[in-house]
Amino acid sequence: MDLQKNKYSMDEIKKQIYNVNLWDILRTQKIDEAFAVKYILNSIYQLTESEKTIDVNIVLFLQPHLKKKKLFEYLKTMNVEDDETDIKFDEYAKR
Repeated sequence: MDLQKNKYSMDEIKKQIYNVNLWDILRTQKIDEAFAVKYILNSIYQLTESEKTIDVNIVLFLQPHLKKKKLFEYLKTMNVEDDETDIKFDEYAKR
């Protein structure tokens, strides 16, 4: 997956979430508020020290089309650990 040269759907990115750097996603792809909360701001997917520094302000700065109010609504209401569509790292690593 070459994020620098290509645009991908959020579904395609989600399938490769453990193979891509979250910073690269923020810098090169267009995501929505739900994706930002569920994957970018979720500590489960922040694998590197650099990724752990990503916060709401960074997301809003690098994804200026996102609405702050909507992002915070997702942060308050989305239960990121209970979604059965999440890709678990252990399962992914066994592929």
